[in-house]
This record gives sequence, C-alpha cells and structure tokens, in this order.
Amino acid sequence: AVGGGFVRRGEAVAADGETVDRLVGEYAGKLSVASYNGAQQTVISGHEQEVQRVCEALKALGVRTRTLEVDRAFHSPMMQPMVQAFAEVADQIQYRAATLKLISNVSGEPVGEGQILDGRYWCEHVQAPVRFKESAQWLMAQGGVCVEMGAQAVLSSLGAGQDEQGRCQWVASLRGAAQDGWQGMLDALGQSYAQGLQPKWVALHEGQARRKVALPHHPFQRQVFWLPEGTAAASPSRPSAT
Repeated sequence: AVGGGFVRRGEAVAADGETVDRLVGEYAGKLSVASYNGAQQTVISGHEQEVQRVCEALKALGVRTRTLEVDRAFHSPMMQPMVQAFAEVADQIQYRAATLKLISNVSGEPVGEGQILDGRYWCEHVQAPVRFKESAQWLMAQGGVCVEMGAQAVLSSLGAGQDEQGRCQWVASLRGAAQDGWQGMLDALGQSYAQGLQPKWVALHEGQARRKVALPHHPFQRQVFWLPEGTAAASPSRPSAT
C-alpha cells in the first residue's frame, strides 16, 4: 500500500529471530521485526526498499522469504502516524480486567492479575512485534488443548509446528474455504472432547430437534460366517469373515 510517500511491505522469513534482528537492525526506523512466530518463522515489515534489501541478504544466506498480502506495515514504526488518532478512539472504550488468564503478545507472558489492557497497551501493540513464539512456549509448558478461534488454521498450525514433543493439542475451529464452517466447528468440538474437555451439549443442541438413541454398553456379539466352499462368488485367497 502507498502511504506517506513510501510503499509498505510485509515479508515472512524462514529464519530465526536473532538472524533477522541482526539484518533489520541496520535499518532502524524504516524496518522492524513484526512478529516472532516460531524458531524459523519471523515476519518483517517496513519500507519496500529496505525490506527488499534484507530479503536479498537473506537469499544470499539460503533463506526463503514470502511476500505477505498486507496493506499496512503493521507492528513497525511506520504505524506511528496513526497512533494518535487510534489512541483517541481507544481511550473511549471502557476496559476491565480479564476474568480468564491472558497471555500478552507484546511480552509473551501472562497478564498480571487485575491488570487492565487499556488504550495505551493497544497503542503499543500496534507498533511492537508480536511475540507469538514466546506465548506458544508458555502454553506448551502448561500443556492441554489450545483451540484457535478464527477463520483460518493459522495460529494452531504455527503452534503445532514448534510443539515437537506434542505437549498441547492444537485445534483449529475453522479452516476457511477448504472446509464447511459448521463441519469444521463440529470436528474441533470432537477433538476437544476426545482430549477430555466437557462441552456444553445443551447449548450445542439448543433450538434443534434431536432424538436420543440408546446404544449398548458392551461390544456387539461377534459372529463369523464363512462362505461355503465351491460358491459361485469369486473365492478370496483365504476365508473371509464379516
């Protein structure tokens, strides 16, 4: 996108944060790390020219890059011109302390008890790098089920990609156009239930006409039926059973 006389650009980089930090540091004020997504997944954003230079340096190191379809250089100093107007709107919102534990993507650590994420926090958030890697590491240390509430399986894929020991079950609630939305939600519900979570079944079926079916509490009685020898049907290499 064009703004302030500069073309802005975001780039996904298959390299660790330290390597990218070193290259980006040469262009302070014009380029920055937008997100630390994983051990080898980093995003940079800033002026087109500086982004291109860093990408060329990374290519020389054998590092792959991919241009992102964004219209702003989010999480970079280039967001500064909109911060004042953003703050005026953000300050009009009434904030409260969270009732559930939250992890700040600004720090990569849990939000303190009673801490309120006010307008100043969100002004910082729009300019600071997203520390998803650190946030995911905190989740993995706790273990359990991590359900992504979004239209695409983006964060759940990033989390699973760095969870080499499988300490968490990463579940995507929706997978975009690749899957029917309702079916995707049911799949996510089934995966969560299989991991020990207890969904509110009444809420799931509210307003729907359902019929309960009584199923046996023991395995079905197994009976074997061998095909008579010499039958007209094609004979398998060994007896079949159903």
